Amino acid sequence: MKGPFTDLYTDFAGTLGVTLTRWLRARRKRAGELFADGRFPLLAKIHEETVPDLDGLFEYSLVRHLDGFAVLVRERPGG
Repeated sequence: MKGPFTDLYTDFAGTLGVTLTRWLRARRKRAGELFADGRFPLLAKIHEETVPDLDGLFEYSLVRHLDGFAVLVRERPGG
């Protein structure tokens, strides 16, 4: 199945010679090391909650966005 970011994965892999997933995993490990010292607590919290793949990130963001719309619709008169 082709997801919305399949072309991005292909372009990324062709440019860097490594898959986007592998690149993100490598950076995630380094980011974890940097955040472990507690100097950036809010950024570290966001880092822990992110998804390592773009399709997952898209789905996560879409759900949050739609949740916001649901609140607006419920708060409207007659909604």
